[in-house]
Amino acid sequence: MIKAVAGDKDLVIGLLQQAGEGLSSHLFKNKQQQELLLSHLFDLYFYVGEIWLSDNRRACALIMQPGLSLLNGKSIGQLIKLFLSEVGRTVLDEVWHQLSRGGQLKIINKITYIRWICVDPLFRRRGTGSGLLGRILEKAAVQNRTVYAETAAVKSLDWLERFGFEGYDVLDDQ
Repeated sequence: MIKAVAGDKDLVIGLLQQAGEGLSSHLFKNKQQQELLLSHLFDLYFYVGEIWLSDNRRACALIMQPGLSLLNGKSIGQLIKLFLSEVGRTVLDEVWHQLSRGGQLKIINKITYIRWICVDPLFRRRGTGSGLLGRILEKAAVQNRTVYAETAAVKSLDWLERFGFEGYDVLDDQ
C-alpha cells in the first residue's frame, strides 16, 4: 500500500472516473463539472484525509479518520475553495437533502471511514481491491480504529461482507 503524493492527482482522478458507478453522477451537469469536483475531492482527501494506492497503483482508497485529520491553512483553504464553488454548493444541497430526509452526520474519533475504493476495470477480480482493503483494515486494527465503508454500488455489498462488514443503513434516492 502506497500513500498518494500530490503528483498522483491525475492517476487518482482517473481511477475515480473509471469507477463512475460509485459516484453520484446526478450531481454533475457535465464532464467538466465532474472533473472539477474530482479535483476538489482529491485536494480535500489529500490535505484533510488520506489517499492510498494499491502496490500496483491500479486501485485507490479515499479515507477520512476523524481525530487524525490535519487541519491547517492549506486544508482549510481547500475546504473553503470547495464549498464556495458551484460544485461545492451542489454537494452541500445534496447533504442538506439527505439530512432533511432523516439522515444524520456523526463525528466519531476512533474510526476509519472509507468513502471510496476504486479499482481500474482491467484489474478488478484479480485481488487488487481486496489487497488494498486488507492493508487498510490491518492499519486500522493496529490503531484500534473501527472501520466504516460506504458504497453506492450494490454489487460491492457482498465483497465488503466478505471482509466482515455488516450493512448499517441504506439511503433511498427516491
